[in-house]
Amino acid sequence: TVESVLRRRTEVIGRFEGGEIELEELIESKYFKESAARLLVLWTAAVIAVLFHLGLVGAEPLYSYLIQIAASITAVAVGFRILKSGIAGFLSLSPGMESLVSLSALTAFIYSLYSFIELLISGKAHTHRAEVFFEVAPTLLAITYTGRLIESRLRSKVRRSVEELLRGMPRRVKILSGGGEVEVDISKVSVGDRVVVRTGEKIPVDGVIVSGEGYVDESHITGESTPRHVKPDEPVYAGSILISGYIVVHATRVGKDTLLSEIVRYAKLAQAAKPPVSAFVDLFSKYFTWVVIAVAVASAVVWSLFGAGIGQAVLFAASVLAVACPCGGA
Repeated sequence: TVESVLRRRTEVIGRFEGGEIELEELIESKYFKESAARLLVLWTAAVIAVLFHLGLVGAEPLYSYLIQIAASITAVAVGFRILKSGIAGFLSLSPGMESLVSLSALTAFIYSLYSFIELLISGKAHTHRAEVFFEVAPTLLAITYTGRLIESRLRSKVRRSVEELLRGMPRRVKILSGGGEVEVDISKVSVGDRVVVRTGEKIPVDGVIVSGEGYVDESHITGESTPRHVKPDEPVYAGSILISGYIVVHATRVGKDTLLSEIVRYAKLAQAAKPPVSAFVDLFSKYFTWVVIAVAVASAVVWSLFGAGIGQAVLFAASVLAVACPCGGA
């Protein structure tokens, strides 16, 4: 199974976070492939529905409606996660952008389906056109899904740039033991071990130099591109590259306890955490959604009172919801 493969990959890496990175990347790769496929289906459905709705494809009304319905149902099925999330927001009395998208898409789809069935029963589906808006659901879902995928991509790039710091860490290192050098797995290195580092190698642990000297590239931590000259009793950090020289490091922190691992860990937490202002934004979004729904209903009622048909009134209401979607998710 996929889970067993991922588990084996993670176990092979050992205590460093490299295993977690590989696990996350495999899951992420699968997620983006699935998302890209869903997005392709959504945009295909949206384009087809729009083309037939505008009459840009020559087809008699009945076949045009059937194709639009098929495109809309496909989009609803593929974008069901968004609709489910939006409905859940209403049920929990904390609606957001996806709730507006769901309400707008489902309102337009249900009304259009009702109008089509009414036209079908009247026997005029082959010759007459009804006010249907089957293109609304596919288009809204495609745009929303595109936004979510772009956001995920950006987050992924930030995460990868941080995790790039951990790449290339040695899997096996040499330590001094019994009067000579012994090569061991990085997971076997403990605090107090004396680790040997030669020119061109990455320092695998945080520690203090006990012998030797050289120049160390610490740009991943300090941002300083100029190598630092190090000598006995000076600290060095995991991930640094020994540009030249030979040093023996007394390990003070290893594995996930190193400064490098902590930087990556805190960077991930910072990326996932919301700033204090987000509490205000969430509160605003919650009440904003109800206000938008009230305005949409009022819009439909007012247009109906001024002589607009039900279809036109529903379209205006759905338009209010659709236009407000980006604001509700700000």
